[in-house]
Amino acid sequence: MLLGKGVATITALIVLHLVAAAVMIPALARSLRAATVDTALVSADVDL
Repeated sequence: MLLGKGVATITALIVLHLVAAAVMIPALARSLRAATVDTALVSADVDL
């Protein structure tokens, strides 16, 4: 699949994937944490 491609191209693709992951993983974690907090607050209101 990657035969004939330059090492620079493969390296660039790997770096781009790592940069995207470095941006998306913290953003996803923040959004999931916020959703969990919102759910906990709604559950606390229902129990009262």
